[in-house]
Amino acid sequence: MHVAVGPATLYVEQHGSGPDVALVHGVGASSARVWERVLPALAARYRVLAYDLRGFGRSTNPGGVQRIPQHAADLVALLDHFGIARAHLVGYSTGGQIVQELALAHPDRVRSLALVATNAGLPREMHPDYEERLALVEGGGMAAYVERQLGRAFTPAFLATHPEVADWYRREFQANDPAAYVGLMRNMLRLRLHERLPTLRCPTLVLSGEHDRSPMSGRPPLELPRELQRLIPGAELVVLPDAGHYVLVEQPEAFVGALSAFIDRVERA
Repeated sequence: MHVAVGPATLYVEQHGSGPDVALVHGVGASSARVWERVLPALAARYRVLAYDLRGFGRSTNPGGVQRIPQHAADLVALLDHFGIARAHLVGYSTGGQIVQELALAHPDRVRSLALVATNAGLPREMHPDYEERLALVEGGGMAAYVERQLGRAFTPAFLATHPEVADWYRREFQANDPAAYVGLMRNMLRLRLHERLPTLRCPTLVLSGEHDRSPMSGRPPLELPRELQRLIPGAELVVLPDAGHYVLVEQPEAFVGALSAFIDRVERA
């Protein structure tokens, strides 16, 4: 279904029953389709809301502006639309930054946070690597960066044994609107949540793949997840082995197991 949020129209799906869980995708895979490998198992336990960010996938964005706070406000509007007072928020990659922003601005709407393969803001020395990526996309479209992105997104072993997933990812990455992709990535580069995160009081899971080098530019793979764990009071870190940035695609069963164990523990508390 589609839901109007201001001038934008957001594509939304809702599945299952139980505690409310909202899934927020990143910007490499262009839509909520990134959750396909884990959605059936999650929907068997929870009422799951998954949607395409404005300007991505099947959602529109007539204004063209891409800002993390706007995406956080969009999710609040969707929670309102479906009558959800509080939800377990699961944000993947850039989606993880969106749910951090929502939790800081609207703590009363958050039952828990699951921050997957994400960070509180990239160190300044990493920015030139991202600016190079965005310049390639601006000059040649998504196809100009797709193969380099594929190598950063997954472990070599997984790509060697799952060519069908590699083909899926190429299609998803190239389905991005270059202007939306560049706009949100540039806003992401300006994001610095570090000083605000210690004020969070919601249960928080930081979940990462053991070999996630996508945002790191040669830095140790777990440096940024460990930073999140230090910044957010009481946050726990779970590292899944044999997985890169797309941990929910490479290790769907382990991902669902770790996430559901966390959500169920919060619900019992």
